[in-house]
Amino acid sequence: MPRKSKKYKVTTRTDEVIVLRRSRPRANFGTCPVCQRIAEFLPLDSAAARLQLGELEVIRLLHEKAIHAFETEDGQLLVCGGER
Repeated sequence: MPRKSKKYKVTTRTDEVIVLRRSRPRANFGTCPVCQRIAEFLPLDSAAARLQLGELEVIRLLHEKAIHAFETEDGQLLVCGGER
């Protein structure tokens, strides 16, 4: 008796993730609560790009107090652009 061959159906699913980034981050200006100067406030990634450093290097500068930052009510770290 001949053997029956088994047939399998393979289904694949593809998900796509799109990451959108603004080429120029929206500027936040105001009076810095640390140095009391009118300055631009930058998120960590934007500050690193502006200073041409890695984010860890910016954090090191913050710990050394070479630059300063503050945390907003919603927990976002903003680096003061009024110095350096």
